[in-house]
Amino acid sequence: KTAKNLFFGVYFAGAIKTNTFRIRLYEPSGAKLYDKSQTIKKEANVRFLYGGKSKRTLPWRQGRYRAVFDLMTGKKPVLSVERFVQFR
Repeated sequence: KTAKNLFFGVYFAGAIKTNTFRIRLYEPSGAKLYDKSQTIKKEANVRFLYGGKSKRTLPWRQGRYRAVFDLMTGKKPVLSVERFVQFR
C-alpha cells in the first residue's frame, strides 16, 4: 500500500516483427491506470515487456488491481495473461 511503484511484467518466447502487444493495469474501480500498445520492431527468441506506474505520491487505494497482457498476430490473439494483486 505504501509502495511508490506498481509494475506488471511478462516474460515470453517467440516474438516476431509483426506482433503487437498491449499491457493494461486497472484500479479496483475498473478505471484504467496504465495502457500501452506497440508493434514489436525486432524478432527475439525471448522477450520481457513491462508497464506500470512509478513515483506515485498518494497511497494506493485498497482493493484488487488487475493487469492484462495481450500478444496479437494481426487480429488473432497469440497469448493473453491476466493477473491480480490485492492491496489491504
